[in-house]
Amino acid sequence: MELRLLIILLRRWAWLLIIGLILGAGSAYIFTRYQTPIYEARTKVMVMQARESTISDISTLTDQELAQTYMALLVTRPVLQATSDRLGFSISVNQVSGRQLQGTRLLEVTVQDSDPQQAALIANTIVDALIEQNDELQASRFTASEQSLQAQINQIEGQIETLRSAQVPMEVVDTSARMQALETQIFDLQDQITNLQIELDSDSVTPVTEEGTAPLTPEQQRIISDKQGQIDLLQLMLEATKQQYFALLFPEQASATQSGEREIGANLALYQQIYANLLSNYESVRLARVQSTPNVVQVEQAVVPGKPVSPRLLNNLLLGGAVGLIIMGSVAFLIEYLDDTLKTPADVSHLLGLPVIGYVAEIADLGAKSRNGTTTPTSPYVTQHPRSPLAEAFRSLRTNLEFANVDEPIRSILVTSSGPGEGKTMVATNLAVVMAQAGKEVVLVDCDLRRPRIHRELNLSNQIGLSDYFRGQEKLPQIMRPVGDATLKAITSGSLPPNPTELLQSQKMTHLLADLKEVSDIAVIDSPPFLVTDAAVIASQVDGVIMIVQPGRTHAEAAIAMLEQLNRAGTRVIGVVLNRIPQRRPYYYGGYRYYYSPYYNGYSYEYLHDDSKSNGRVGWIGRLRHKARQVVLPKTSEAGD
Repeated sequence: MELRLLIILLRRWAWLLIIGLILGAGSAYIFTRYQTPIYEARTKVMVMQARESTISDISTLTDQELAQTYMALLVTRPVLQATSDRLGFSISVNQVSGRQLQGTRLLEVTVQDSDPQQAALIANTIVDALIEQNDELQASRFTASEQSLQAQINQIEGQIETLRSAQVPMEVVDTSARMQALETQIFDLQDQITNLQIELDSDSVTPVTEEGTAPLTPEQQRIISDKQGQIDLLQLMLEATKQQYFALLFPEQASATQSGEREIGANLALYQQIYANLLSNYESVRLARVQSTPNVVQVEQAVVPGKPVSPRLLNNLLLGGAVGLIIMGSVAFLIEYLDDTLKTPADVSHLLGLPVIGYVAEIADLGAKSRNGTTTPTSPYVTQHPRSPLAEAFRSLRTNLEFANVDEPIRSILVTSSGPGEGKTMVATNLAVVMAQAGKEVVLVDCDLRRPRIHRELNLSNQIGLSDYFRGQEKLPQIMRPVGDATLKAITSGSLPPNPTELLQSQKMTHLLADLKEVSDIAVIDSPPFLVTDAAVIASQVDGVIMIVQPGRTHAEAAIAMLEQLNRAGTRVIGVVLNRIPQRRPYYYGGYRYYYSPYYNGYSYEYLHDDSKSNGRVGWIGRLRHKARQVVLPKTSEAGD
């Protein structure tokens, strides 16, 4: 059931959905045309693992982690800045992206730009910048070790030169000159030790705060260690020089001098061994740097793209059309949700609790246009088209009324609606005609003393009518006028009175209804809509009421309020007639579907009188006009059921 209703809604609002589709796709097309085309250049880079090294930890990364590392490195600021400096224009991080090709060590670098040549140039340049940045980053991991080893090598070289200078040449035989040289060397060593100690105690090397000595950085610790080593070495050299000086000053202590010289020689040999070890370590670090650096190689150059990747016209059209459908579908759903009109027999049964006794389709204006452009009906529709589907609908309504009055005969019927313009006059007129065609004496009464229309439907004069009867100027037989050859008589409204409600509520109205039952089989009364009290006044005096509901126009609240007034008046509501059902949408309003059965499918009947036919036979005009079949009847023939 829900699926059927959904299909019905889709069919009803198909035009709106199509408009949404066209508007959405059109907007997407215009938007796409005004967008700047974007070109995409691609290049491939291979990242190879470094050889294992005990110093580097890059070899511990898996291929996936290594690829992710270099994809992140690709869009870092140093790489982008280096690329921008080379090209001479700024590169945005949004222009560059990378991904790993599954199952390989290849990285695909993608660059987007509005200029195809520039996109390819950026892709190739950024790979070069990545390779250089990789070398710099890997070299920086060993720079500190190399610098530390180089500083130690320089320090040891200085210490070796100092120890060598401490050995006074033996050709100096003059004791006094030699003592003077040693004294000068002692003073120089003391000055060097003092200066180093002052530098070591300075705040720049050993910062001191109110809480005490501040924590040392690794650089400060290295400086302190170097200076302390220099002080220790100078202290050793100072002691050795002093021993040589005292050996010359006190010859009896010559053995001590020789011992000092031997100690200096031993220290010199030790520092030379340390120097050789530092050189070996320095070369090992340089070799480790080469072995532990991953190799980044560009395996495919970026080429100039031939067509843009954005905007994509087809994708945008599909997306715009989908958005348009969603928006218009939402609008249609909102309209349906807010629409409280009665549309189907199920709505009538559910909200009003009344049966639907008639289905009348929407018909075109069949009146003849006069010279001033107004439309003047010539006769009721069922008279002009006795075999049309609409005539069959009124005959079906007549039959339903006959079954409705089996237990309680209905001699007077009021046809009314909740609002104006819902076709109650047309229903009352055609219903009275089909009842008269069945051989009954029928009186059609126009009780709409505000906006009468019966005289227009029947093409009668309205000079004399119901208002004259109320004023006592005319009797009932004088205001009843026959309509055609059928047993139908009509009472028009006459001149419009100033107090229609009081007239319809008077005793004369009660006497009129009683007299109509005497002179006719049934009286069909057309009244104003329930917007005024006239209809409620008449409804309390008739045998039954027919409610006219126009699908898609009659609001549920108005129909419910009308039914409540009728129930309070004690009126018998026979049923509901769905009037002006759109012929193009019978699937939506329901109940009228059977008029579109194969028996009537595709045909619209027109009944014409032919003066050339006088033998009483029914002739067919042998042609179809856009699925329209015309039936020609002679003037003398009587249109039956």
